[in-house]
Amino acid sequence: MFKTFNVLVFAALAMITMSSCGTNFFEPLATKDSDEYHMEQARIFVDEKKYDDAEASLAKVEGNSNEKILLLVGSKLGKVGLSLWEILLEVVDSLTNSSSSSGSGMEQVWSRF
Repeated sequence: MFKTFNVLVFAALAMITMSSCGTNFFEPLATKDSDEYHMEQARIFVDEKKYDDAEASLAKVEGNSNEKILLLVGSKLGKVGLSLWEILLEVVDSLTNSSSSSGSGMEQVWSRF
């Protein structure tokens, strides 16, 4: 009983703290002109395999970031029928099942390409 009460008090304090700071966590999604909005849209489009729409959303992003580059690469690979995730899984699987010990893991990864 006492443990349940502690959990409820902690949850209530956490909710009060989160709501009292005045931060709107959904603000980037509310402003449709922000880079965050277009990045989120691109993520959604890549997940839905709508690669042309993802590239159009990424073209609206003004800043450059690693995430933007990864999404752009993912959409371009998706257009030609490849998946960045599947390529990474294949590389990791081949490295873990490899019996050769020549070179470090990164050398083996780069040798695959």
